[in-house]
Amino acid sequence: MIDRKRDPVLSLLHEGKENALSARQLAEILGTSPRAITKKVEGLRQCGAPICASSCGDSGGYYIAVDDCELEAYIARRDRRSKTIAKATTAMRDTLDAMRGQQCLFHQNEKAAPEDGEKNSLVR
Repeated sequence: MIDRKRDPVLSLLHEGKENALSARQLAEILGTSPRAITKKVEGLRQCGAPICASSCGDSGGYYIAVDDCELEAYIARRDRRSKTIAKATTAMRDTLDAMRGQQCLFHQNEKAAPEDGEKNSLVR
């Protein structure tokens, strides 16, 4: 388990959504960038830290889960978001495959097109 007192981000986070701190606030306190905070939080989560996030207007930010119910609710939100992202990614891959297929067909048709001065058998 991670020692909350030794980790600079964890030591600043409080329990409960109402005590959330934004990445910007944490970055200002720690003298780093919001992006660095986001990466650090994700790393801490991968180590098992119960860091939740809220995106509720001005009070959005990171916080420590008060109890297992709060952490379970946050995990459920992440799972739903992951599924939504996965569906969108699959649809975009299908579109990419279709685009690549069209490009291949287009290029094949270009190669098969008659040269200038050649008679096109489709045009009569």
